[in-house]
Amino acid sequence: MAIYRAKSFFILVLSGLAFASLPLIIVLAGSEVLMGRLARHSSSSVYRAVEGSRLSQDLADLLVDRERKVRQYYVLSDEHLLYD
Repeated sequence: MAIYRAKSFFILVLSGLAFASLPLIIVLAGSEVLMGRLARHSSSSVYRAVEGSRLSQDLADLLVDRERKVRQYYVLSDEHLLYD
């Protein structure tokens, strides 16, 4: 079994730096992937929340409109107001 010996101290330092920075680079790449996934999930959550808020506002507007028509029906006794 042959053991590799560096020819110079500079190559030994560079190889040590490469071995020390390799796990950091792997973690950095993994965190970039996870942050991208998190950004996509959060933006889709925001879109769903906005859509839910819009639908809630539409429902509230419809309820106010129906209530107004029922009150008009009680005052005017016009059947067309209930089925409009």
